[in-house]
Amino acid sequence: MLKCYELKVGQKIECVDCGFQLEVTKACNDGCGEDDECCELNDLLCCGKPMKKV
Repeated sequence: MLKCYELKVGQKIECVDCGFQLEVTKACNDGCGEDDECCELNDLLCCGKPMKKV
């Protein structure tokens, strides 16, 4: 599954079922630490399924 901190600015992810898309406008820091909230998000789901990179 995609991890929030793995995505880079400009990349898009899409729901394969409904077509909903998100574009990364601000990426997580490469050095995610315990206090970095974006590193807590492990699953990017839509319609109950993992989203895919476009």
